[in-house]
Amino acid sequence: MADKFGHVRVDHITYSVPIRHAYRPVWVKLYHDRVAIAVGAEVVAQHRRVFCRGAKVLDAFHVLPLLERKHRAVAEATALADWRLAPVWEQVRAELTRHTRKPDQEWVRMLRLMETHPAAAVERAVAAALEQHSPRLETVRLILRQQQTGPPPVCPPVTGVHPELARIAVPAPTLAAYDALVGGDC
Repeated sequence: MADKFGHVRVDHITYSVPIRHAYRPVWVKLYHDRVAIAVGAEVVAQHRRVFCRGAKVLDAFHVLPLLERKHRAVAEATALADWRLAPVWEQVRAELTRHTRKPDQEWVRMLRLMETHPAAAVERAVAAALEQHSPRLETVRLILRQQQTGPPPVCPPVTGVHPELARIAVPAPTLAAYDALVGGDC
């Protein structure tokens, strides 16, 4: 049975499962090199097998959804204590602490981006956000989106369905007219 922290004890060793499986019965399959933990027929976690009595083998990604909701527990999270993160993560956490009301919650949300994006890409995006003096989750998401998609696509000219639209020429906007409006003497 997984406990409330998503931990399973086998042979005096603690392994983690995703927090959504807390309080659920689990099957533990022991192999010579790994431990597979299943809920029903689905394997929900795999860890390297250790034999040191009292050891804890915890995956930080298993606890991140809980820490997102209970962000005050980030400082005491055992799974995060042993996680070797790049220095950029400590920098962004310090910046969030200075400028954000709930810094640990936003920091955990940034870490969760590594669930769907490569860790190196997320770290580059966090570093770019720090360089732009905008260490916020939305800035990191925007940078990641820009890295994936590149510049917006250029629409091909309209032909085929409405050929009369292809004959319309729209002049390029001139910002001088706007400058005249806002720069005028009031």
